[in-house]
Amino acid sequence: MKKLRGLLKRGAAAAHSAQPGVHVACFGKHPGWDDHMDHLGVDTEHLTEVWQRLYQDGVQANLDRGTWANDLPDEQRLPGFAHEFLWQAGETIDAGLMWASKDRKGRADYPMIACVSAVHVGLDWVCREAQPVLNDLRKACIDAPGSEGVVAAVTSAKDRLRGVLPDGQAESGKVDSGGAIARLATLPPFAAEPEQFVRLIYHIERECGLDGERSGSVSLASWPAQHLRVPGLVEDTMESLRLWISALGTLASGRPIFVCRATGQDWVDITMGNPGVDEVFALLATPVAVPMVTSIPYEIDETDRKRILALRDPPAGTIR
Repeated sequence: MKKLRGLLKRGAAAAHSAQPGVHVACFGKHPGWDDHMDHLGVDTEHLTEVWQRLYQDGVQANLDRGTWANDLPDEQRLPGFAHEFLWQAGETIDAGLMWASKDRKGRADYPMIACVSAVHVGLDWVCREAQPVLNDLRKACIDAPGSEGVVAAVTSAKDRLRGVLPDGQAESGKVDSGGAIARLATLPPFAAEPEQFVRLIYHIERECGLDGERSGSVSLASWPAQHLRVPGLVEDTMESLRLWISALGTLASGRPIFVCRATGQDWVDITMGNPGVDEVFALLATPVAVPMVTSIPYEIDETDRKRILALRDPPAGTIR
């Protein structure tokens, strides 16, 4: 009987852990703090990893090393942070904004970052619900002169999202299975220039080490990084990022994927695996410094070319 009770307890815990959930975090620089602000809402192991990889091991490491200032001439460097991102790792999907900010002492090298971290809700829910909440949170943080206003804004954003959580679990890792790659081929520049589509897929297969799958709970610490820069596809940034997450998720199911786009720019930076210092460095580099993979003049044999072009035809029954 003891054994049965133990099994029932573990089953109940597993069912509970699979329920939809959402957290909201803010970190970086804000005039309400003398230096780096408190890590508001960074209350899960996953969000701690997000903060460390994106901010400490990414932004701070590049600033400490002087890589943006020393390695990028002004004409090859974006003026500052104004980015939107999606990050999928297993059943957890993060959506976030990075924008130029400063601390109370006026130091403006670091950005402020707001992140919505959701689990078991699906990619479509995150893209639909998180974007307006993040936009409002950014405005509230910019308008808030002190730390109290930022704390209140984070709490309000979290309450707002938890109020619209779905009742049941969604499969976030199997979005638009099979048809997402074909969908890419219908968008610019691939529709008009199929050779760019061929180069994209060839590069991913050749450079990103797609030699296996993992499923379930994915630790951000378990994958190395592979960066690629790709076309923006559509004007709407969140839709652009959603399309890339969906498409690459079909090629590398189970692998964390980080996608980020700078406001007003026509490219997307993708990390297959987990972003670190080199991948965050690319976020402020123009295509002169970090070119798109579709511009790489690979020599591709005809067999591979035909196989890749066949991916433009979606599986039977797929709606795109």
